[in-house]
Amino acid sequence: MCAIENMKTKPKHFFAYARKRLKTKSSIGPFRIEDKLITAHEEISQKLSEQYSSSFSTPDPNQNIGDPKDFFNGTEDPNKVLLNDISFTREIIVKEIGNIKSDSAPGPDHFPVTLLQECAEELSDPLYILWRHSLDVGDIASLLKKAVICPIQKPNSQRCHPKSYRPVSLTSHIIKVFERVMRSAIVKHLEDTNLLPKNQHGFISGRSTLSQLLHQIEQLIRAWEEGKATDTIYLDFAKAFDKVDHNILCQKIKRLGITGKVGIWIK
Repeated sequence: MCAIENMKTKPKHFFAYARKRLKTKSSIGPFRIEDKLITAHEEISQKLSEQYSSSFSTPDPNQNIGDPKDFFNGTEDPNKVLLNDISFTREIIVKEIGNIKSDSAPGPDHFPVTLLQECAEELSDPLYILWRHSLDVGDIASLLKKAVICPIQKPNSQRCHPKSYRPVSLTSHIIKVFERVMRSAIVKHLEDTNLLPKNQHGFISGRSTLSQLLHQIEQLIRAWEEGKATDTIYLDFAKAFDKVDHNILCQKIKRLGITGKVGIWIK
């Protein structure tokens, strides 16, 4: 109903709604590997699993942090500003529930986002109790850490090879709510302590590839006006998120002052 109401005042909403409804979802595969055609769903799933597993990198044993509670309790610098706990309310939970996209697919628990948003006020109290306890004890229910992996074909790629499909993890909306709460607290900590580098444009509110390009173009024009030569080098880390060593990541967030309950919960 909201979409229909918006169409009356915003014609673009009609075309967006129509494109979404008319768009057909193509099936995955068939795959052709070493001149063998694979059409069975089970075999296709297995090939995708093998492809995604190959992106995993073995953690460096020399970087093992051991017991997270021992690692994140305390800091080497007593003067450092720390984020070791966060304060949140039921109102914040209701707000973050409203920020989830209404068409988001559910995770392994099959809990629909519509139900969560329609009953946000009623669910805010039990969700507050759940996540307050989770943060205090540093534990998360195993079901909430699981995900449904949905293969999405990359643009301009051949559908006959597993490498052409990017894995998208569908997690529970229940944990997404608290992840949003946690993210807001972490970003605020980094902003308040001036730990976000000025040249960081990705994943920062108000910044994007456009802001980065504008900054780059400004530097190029200035160099051109001063008669200087400029070389631009573009780098891309292959499977960057898939290959992150979690132990090294924990060491880095501790250096940023994220410790205590927050660090333990993240680990």
